[in-house]
Amino acid sequence: MNSIEIWHGQPSAWATLACAVFLAMLGTAPSPAQEAPSQETPSQEANETEDQTADTPRVTRYSASVEAKAEKILNEAGLRRSGKSLIANESAEIARAMTALIKQRRELVLQQKEFDAVLGQVQQINDQIRASENQDAELNLQLARVAGNDVGSNNRIVALINANRTRVSQLRSQRTKTQERANEQRSSLNSKQADYAESVFQIRQDLDALRTVLAKTLEDPKVKIAVQVMNANQSVPASISAEDILQTIELRLAKIEQEVFSESIPLEIERNGSLYVTASVNNQPIRMIVDSGATLVTLTAEAAKELKVEIPTDAPLLRLVMANGDEISAKRVELDSVRVGQFEAKDVSCAVLEPIATRADPMLGMSYLGEFKFEIDAAQKSLSMLRVETSP
Repeated sequence: MNSIEIWHGQPSAWATLACAVFLAMLGTAPSPAQEAPSQETPSQEANETEDQTADTPRVTRYSASVEAKAEKILNEAGLRRSGKSLIANESAEIARAMTALIKQRRELVLQQKEFDAVLGQVQQINDQIRASENQDAELNLQLARVAGNDVGSNNRIVALINANRTRVSQLRSQRTKTQERANEQRSSLNSKQADYAESVFQIRQDLDALRTVLAKTLEDPKVKIAVQVMNANQSVPASISAEDILQTIELRLAKIEQEVFSESIPLEIERNGSLYVTASVNNQPIRMIVDSGATLVTLTAEAAKELKVEIPTDAPLLRLVMANGDEISAKRVELDSVRVGQFEAKDVSCAVLEPIATRADPMLGMSYLGEFKFEIDAAQKSLSMLRVETSP
């Protein structure tokens, strides 16, 4: 048999004959009822004529042995019947991999909660330091009022100032240790997010590869005839496609993929080798140097003014060391939001440089970049970023 013509819908006489011949070649002949028309009484023929026109094909049902042979052909092709559809055997392995993702994501959610708790501790310590620094200023005012007038009050206030400053020193040490712990947890969290995303990407590759194989398999003449048998006996769609077979697992994976965000953001390179990106600070665009060596996002005083960044009177004073070794003063503030591409971070620590630093460029430092898994590729002039949504 050089070729077999396949008819869709209910099998025609030709499709029935082709299937019978094909299965006979494989050693399984159709039932006698399929080899020749049955001997029907005139009354039976008359009744059928009333119910069935010449344009309506007769429904053919194959014998159990023919169906068994069709099932064997499908199994050898990596397919099996489930109800009125077909399932790819390899999809079970993909389904197990997606089930394993549930555990990975649960671990991510727990670690994110732990990380957020440590960040909360850092914020509490910062609030305590700020309160103690305000108290120090108030005590110094009191000391100035009683200086030279009341020795007892003077000594009492001095003692309070010393105790308060000792407290501030202890809090700063505690903040340093807590921040280090937060940095370690952030690094671990970013690494696990990358592992999770890589697992999702691998599952997508496996599913796409399986879809390609299935599409080719369904074009095999033997498989086509086996599907026709299943269509007649089990109502499996005669024109079933790879997309139909993988629909359930595709929908499940698509939902998982919605939680994974990755983007390669183009960078501009200047003659001095600096890499620039257009970011959004408090929902306003600004061109910044991407610098993973900078601890904080930094803004010039002029840029902060243009972006309408408010600098509290009690903002902590910082001493920053520039790339050329120069030291410069800055004030630490919190930015409502910083976004690059689709990656947004809230409440980002920022250093606003003193007004004399007019030649400095705004920098996108680790107080933003550290919130995500990222990679800077100077050769490709790109910033690759990744995050996994861990909200409940």
